[in-house]
Amino acid sequence: MTKFLKYQIKDRIVLRIKKLKLICFPDKIPYLVFTMAKVGSLSIYSSLKKQKLLHAVFHIHSLNSKENMENLKLCKTKGILPDSRSPITIINKYIINKNRKLKIISLVRDPMERNISAFFDAFKLYVGISPENYKGSMQELENIYHKKLPHDYAINWFEIQFFGATGINVYDFKFSFERGFNIIQSNHNEVLIIKTNIEDNLKETLLSEFCDCPNFKLINTNQTKTELYNKFKNYAKFSETYLNNQYQSRYAHHFFSKEERNAALKRWVK
Repeated sequence: MTKFLKYQIKDRIVLRIKKLKLICFPDKIPYLVFTMAKVGSLSIYSSLKKQKLLHAVFHIHSLNSKENMENLKLCKTKGILPDSRSPITIINKYIINKNRKLKIISLVRDPMERNISAFFDAFKLYVGISPENYKGSMQELENIYHKKLPHDYAINWFEIQFFGATGINVYDFKFSFERGFNIIQSNHNEVLIIKTNIEDNLKETLLSEFCDCPNFKLINTNQTKTELYNKFKNYAKFSETYLNNQYQSRYAHHFFSKEERNAALKRWVK
């Protein structure tokens, strides 16, 4: 199925089915994989979908309708078709606005690893061509990275996107560096926060228990990184000022130990 047909036909049908699940099964708690982009959330969402649940399962990075419309306009201007049709309207109308109980899964990742991954995920949007067709230098690519990427997206995501949609301040709840996950109970909602670098078998156990899916198996759907991506990661080094903005942030201090932050600084600094 082409990307166009998926977006115009399949995604419409899938969203209608989820809407019906929310209406027909009011006692079933919906699952929301609500997290920043490029943290491995698609693997979790795809694995949950295979459980054939009566629960409605959604995958979203923002519940801001205005922001979503602006992103769609930008994609249209660049001639880029979105990967999927957004469920924002259904989630806001049938879950958030109705104050319906829900379970939320969110993930956290090293901010520099996430930023570089996000840059290559939207490579055509930022650079104008696909990674396979890029013929410029690594320095030119690094300049585009600095100029066009929203660098503070990850470190501000929980304060802007998550708190804005749920009213839950994750920074009010201590996070265990050693365990690499936390479960938050807030009003009638539950939130499971997982670090992306914990072992997959632990992720499976956590998600199996959290989502009440005894046979849950995590299927990795992450895309294979391109040669250019690996080359850029080996080449790129960044200023202390830039890195301190990332690793001295509230986000980094809350989810990553001092040892982890120092190791990352050493990895990326010029």
